[in-house]
Amino acid sequence: MPKLNFEINNHKHFAFSMNLRKLLGITQEEAAVLLGIPKAQISMYEVGQRDLPTHALVKLATLSNHVSDAMNKRKDAGTDKKALQKASVTTIEEMLAKHELKKKQLERKLKTMIANEQKAFAAMQVAIYEKENNKEARKNELDHLLSQAEKKLARNNWQEQLACQYEIVALDGMISALSAHKSKLM
Repeated sequence: MPKLNFEINNHKHFAFSMNLRKLLGITQEEAAVLLGIPKAQISMYEVGQRDLPTHALVKLATLSNHVSDAMNKRKDAGTDKKALQKASVTTIEEMLAKHELKKKQLERKLKTMIANEQKAFAAMQVAIYEKENNKEARKNELDHLLSQAEKKLARNNWQEQLACQYEIVALDGMISALSAHKSKLM
C-alpha cells in the first residue's frame, strides 16, 4: 500500500489531487464521469486554478471514505493498518483544514455581500428621494448614484447570497462527515 503524505498548499495541490485520484484508482476521465463534471474542471482543480463544485467535493470525500473503509477492512497480511490509518487521518485533517478555510472565506464573502447590498439600497433610496423632493438636486449626479447603486445591488443580490449560503451549508456537511470519519479512525 503506498504511503500517503499530502500537503495542501499552492505548491502541493497538484500532488494532493493526483494522489487522491490514484488512491481511488481512477483516471481524470473516470473522475469527471463519477463526479458529473467536465474533465477540464478536474484538470484545473489538480493544478490549483479552480475549486471543484460542492457536490463534486462531497462525492469525492464519500468515495475516498468508502475506499479508506474498504482498505481498513481488508485482511491482507501485507497491509500495515496503522500506517494506512495514520495516512488517512492526515489526509482527512488536510481536507478538513481546506474546507474550514473555504467556509470562513465564504462566510466573510456573504457578510460583505449583505453589507454591500444594504449600502447600495440606502444609496438608491437617497437618490430616489432627492430626485422626487429636491428640485435643485443635480440630475446627472443623482442618475450616476442611482446607476452605481443598481450595479451593486445586482452584484450582491439575494440569489448570490443564497448560493453562498448553500455552499456554506454543504461545506458544513462535508466538515461533519470528515470529522466523524476521522474520529472512527482514531
